Amino acid sequence: MAKQRAPAPGKKGEQLLNGLRLRRQAFDQDLLELEKEWKWFTKHRDKFKNLRDRKLAHVDVAKAGQAYELKQAPGPEWKVVKEAVRRLIRIVELLLTILHKKDEGFDQFVELARRDAQDFWEI
Repeated sequence: MAKQRAPAPGKKGEQLLNGLRLRRQAFDQDLLELEKEWKWFTKHRDKFKNLRDRKLAHVDVAKAGQAYELKQAPGPEWKVVKEAVRRLIRIVELLLTILHKKDEGFDQFVELARRDAQDFWEI
């Protein structure tokens, strides 16, 4: 007995399959981007650990005569902190896309904030 072939999908079925392929590709791309961001944070881990240890977790003091004085620790590398914030925003956008299956970037928020600022400052 000859093996029967499944009927070819109709136009709607083909569109559905193409949509699924595109979603899968987008999902895979989002995962690759998350992996790339994770590697960046891993590479810069010590800078953030030092920032936490020296500026946020505790304060170093030194005895100066009969009194104690705060020891000044070097400040954070603001360039790295700024880059981290930019990357964290991108990570949140990617996670929203993956978890909610829709793109919810901050573009709309930025647009509304600009509009409101113009109204407030009467620009």
